[in-house]
Amino acid sequence: MAQSRSSFRVLIAAVLLCGMPASAQRKRAVNPPTVSVCELFKDLRSYAGKMVSVRGLLYSGRETFALGGPCESRFTTRYSPATPAFPSVAQRQLEYVWPAAVDLADAAMVTRGEEPVDFQTDDEMVNQAYARNNSEQARLGGAEKTRVWVTVVGKLRVRDHYDVVQIADGTWLGIGYGHLGMYPGQLVIKTMADPLVERKKD
Repeated sequence: MAQSRSSFRVLIAAVLLCGMPASAQRKRAVNPPTVSVCELFKDLRSYAGKMVSVRGLLYSGRETFALGGPCESRFTTRYSPATPAFPSVAQRQLEYVWPAAVDLADAAMVTRGEEPVDFQTDDEMVNQAYARNNSEQARLGGAEKTRVWVTVVGKLRVRDHYDVVQIADGTWLGIGYGHLGMYPGQLVIKTMADPLVERKKD
């Protein structure tokens, strides 16, 4: 009798799944295993073009929307500091160290030279995460006194080649993604989950 009940449950589950709309079945799709931002940066290029689930600190401001963390592993680019005034330094190679963070982008936003993704950003989930963040930050003393952890699922973009250029004040900057091209990668958001707001340590 117990075996019959078990078989009956399996049959019912199969019928329900088959009768479920395709959109609902897609929502049950299993996300890739979650890695930390620091794990991602141990070999950033190996994740290029893949769907990833990444947990890190949410950096959000007027011109900033990124996911990062306090990581020892960093992405670097070799460059030559040659300038028209000092062409003799062309043989010298320096290492540009990028911030341990990736730009966050909506799926509808297509960066020049990049292929569009085959999914849409779940705006409802992103808005829910932000609403929870705002209420928790207000409860804990404001954005200046807190930091936000979040998990972002999406597709990672990296460039085949990175240029490092010198700007007017003499600073060298990498040309990547986000504001001023400051990040070496871009994570196109499919969904956002598990926000956690905590007080900053003194």
